[in-house]
Amino acid sequence: MKKFIEITRDLDKWEVQRIINVIRRIDTKDVRTPIVIRISSRGGDLLPTLRLIRELRRRNLSVTCLVEKAGSAAALLAITCPRRLIKRDGRMMLHVVQLTLPITSISEKGEVPPHILNKGRRLQKRWETMIKRYTRLRDENLKEIMTPGAQLVFNAKGALRWGLVDEIVD
Repeated sequence: MKKFIEITRDLDKWEVQRIINVIRRIDTKDVRTPIVIRISSRGGDLLPTLRLIRELRRRNLSVTCLVEKAGSAAALLAITCPRRLIKRDGRMMLHVVQLTLPITSISEKGEVPPHILNKGRRLQKRWETMIKRYTRLRDENLKEIMTPGAQLVFNAKGALRWGLVDEIVD
């Protein structure tokens, strides 16, 4: 019997912890239970999402991600799932992450502290490395997507063509 996990909120630390708790309950019962994660989320925070990705990989579970809409961090979660499906009318969006991180850290002088900028650069590099590892997008494609202010929205056919998903479903 499959277990379903719904992601309809942004992937913040609380939502990620909720999902991890559900996965732990499933995993303690039967590691072979297939898990379907249905994603309909604008995105979320990259660090908690990376924690969720590590947890899923560590447990080596049978996980399928089913995308309705997945932006930013939610798209990265979907891309890294062992089995990746997208609904025929589904959408996925990728963008530069290093520019979204420091906004909350701007000082009264209107400056972003160097350590925050460096953290953003490191996360951007990690983000791009994961995208290249799990998809058919390469450096030349990422240059187009990862320019400041740019974002790329993939419909189901585009997501399949570029290797963000494995299959389109109804």
